[in-house]
Amino acid sequence: MKRMKRPVVSGPNKGYLVSFGDTMTALLAFFIVLNSLAEDQTGANLYAGTGSFAVAISGFGMTNRQSSKRASVVVQKQATSPIYGIAEVDDSENVPSLDLERNRQRVIDQEREQWERFLNEIDHRYGVQPLPRIQSQVAFDVFDRIPARRPRLSDTERMAFSDLLPLLRHDNYRVAVVVWATTPNQSAWERAMHQAKEIRTELVELGQLRPDEQQRLVAMARPWHDADKKRPSMSLLVLKLERG
Repeated sequence: MKRMKRPVVSGPNKGYLVSFGDTMTALLAFFIVLNSLAEDQTGANLYAGTGSFAVAISGFGMTNRQSSKRASVVVQKQATSPIYGIAEVDDSENVPSLDLERNRQRVIDQEREQWERFLNEIDHRYGVQPLPRIQSQVAFDVFDRIPARRPRLSDTERMAFSDLLPLLRHDNYRVAVVVWATTPNQSAWERAMHQAKEIRTELVELGQLRPDEQQRLVAMARPWHDADKKRPSMSLLVLKLERG
């Protein structure tokens, strides 16, 4: 008997296609499974896996899916304070206290200690003596520009300062000639110091001071630190010292 030939497939194979009824059956089964697991679909489960939130709650001691209103693990929220065995305080004065010993120790400031050590070393090498305390002082400021050459003092300044020079006859008075540097650099400082020395020399000649009175008249140069106030060209400081 002659065999029948298989029909030739004229298009693509559609064997993988399923019917509409089979698709609905699969979706129905999928939704049934999701419905049975709906009680476990929480934010914690979506993050860490299905059932992790339920396991965490059941082990933490809080109410969850247990049949009763209490958790399987009991956590005591309020407890009595523990009682420790402490020795009685000895009130005898013979027993030294650690707090008293600490209070008796001298508290030392490190910066002050270093400064005192520096002063002691300078005193040991050069024989430094402390300056007497100032009882009061008066400053006379001059805002006119200091001349470039001698004489450094004008006639008006000579007349005003001549009335102050007799104070140098007293041992508790000091007069300081201060020339303020124009800028805070070394060259301006040296120039101000040179001007202060020449002004001091003119004051010594003006008052005809004796050697002991000349020691009470000093010259110095300083930078001006106050930005809110006008800088004078020079100042004459009259200091009254406390008698020892």
